[in-house]
Order: sequence, then structure tokens, then C-alpha cells
Amino acid sequence: MEENKDINLLAIDCIVTLIQYKLTISSDLLATLIALGIPERLAVVIDCLSHERNNPTSYKFLLKAFDILFAFGAGPAHVQEKMCESDILPLLFDSSRYFNTACLYKLCCFLSALASNPSLLNCLENVGVIPLCFMLIRHGLELKDDSAQVVLSAMV
Repeated sequence: MEENKDINLLAIDCIVTLIQYKLTISSDLLATLIALGIPERLAVVIDCLSHERNNPTSYKFLLKAFDILFAFGAGPAHVQEKMCESDILPLLFDSSRYFNTACLYKLCCFLSALASNPSLLNCLENVGVIPLCFMLIRHGLELKDDSAQVVLSAMV
């Protein structure tokens, strides 16, 4: 990632701009991005940037990357299914131990969007969403402040 960091950050900005420009994201755009392997690359970028979250620039792009990920999770059913078929979820779950409260919240929002599709519930269970939820609850209880409520509210 380090050698391509500038290109990856530029790509994140371009996709965010594209998503913001098109107020409603078309399933064609999401399908094209999936065909190009963007979600998998995005998960790798999230993993790398989560290790650099103390760097303000990296953190800003980490949050943008989560926003893009949410667009896929909130997409039509065929897009959501593609998100569950790839290695995206296991990579995100593995990276989650490095996430701060804001990133955990965005991850929960993404998972909540996927879980809104009943046909994906078995897939989510198979990749380990239940143990992750327990970890998030435990993390939320350990925070003992308002941020715990924020993380837990995304799970509902």
C-alpha cells in the first residue's frame, strides 16, 4: 500500500466525489466498481489506513473509505451479495481490532445495511459477524462514555 498510497488516496477522493455528485448511486455504477475489484481494494486500504489512524490525513481518508464501503453495503441486493461473496468481510473483521470508535460505528452501519437483506444473514453468520458483535458490545461497555452508545446504536 505504501508505494501506491497517493494513488489509493486519490482514488478514494474520486469515488467519494462521484458518489456525492450522483445523489443516488446507480446499481450500474456499483456493479462497475465491483467488476473492477474496488471493494476488495477498499478493504485492503481500510486495513492499511487503520494502522495509521494517528496520522490526520490517513484518518480522514479512512473515514472516506468507510463511507464508500457503506454505499456498497446499502446498495441493491446483487451488490450486497457480492460484498458477502468476497474476502472483504473477513479482512474487515480482522482489521477491526485497530478501529477506533468512529470506525467501529461505520463498520456497524455497513453490517447493519447488509443485514437488512434477509438472504445474507447466513453468509454474515458464517463469516463471523456474531462473534464480532460480541466483541463490539464488550468494547462498547469498556468505553463507559457516550461513544459506547454510538457504537451500540449502529448495531440495532
